[in-house]
Amino acid sequence: MQNVKFDAEIAKDPRFDNELQAIIAEYKEEIKKAEAKAPKGLKSNPLLVLLREGKFTVEFLKAEFPKISEKTSSLPSGQRDVIASIVFAAAKRTVLLKHAERAQKAAEKANARVEAEEAGEVLEEPKKKGSIRKLKKAVKKASK
Repeated sequence: MQNVKFDAEIAKDPRFDNELQAIIAEYKEEIKKAEAKAPKGLKSNPLLVLLREGKFTVEFLKAEFPKISEKTSSLPSGQRDVIASIVFAAAKRTVLLKHAERAQKAAEKANARVEAEEAGEVLEEPKKKGSIRKLKKAVKKASK
């Protein structure tokens, strides 16, 4: 299994379920394409076993992953690895979406500020960086 820490807060995000569902749909589509090309059928693998047993769902993956991370799952190691990799991929996509959303908000805020400055509007002064101690010291020095 992959040796990576998983933040449980990510799994609570509704986008995580959407990403997990999207990954499942991608795998199912690829399996359908592969089965159509294979005249004798596909060789059994952990992913196909999960799919054939009806365990390849968002609910099952989310329920089984904590067991896998706690090493209490009764699934074969191949299936555990597949589930872990799918959950990590969904988490990675979710984090990337969050970062993109934050970047978009920051860009919108910056654009609004630039537009306001170009229009001649006075916006609040930017906050000074540094510790309060350093700022007080600078004020004392400037007043001398």
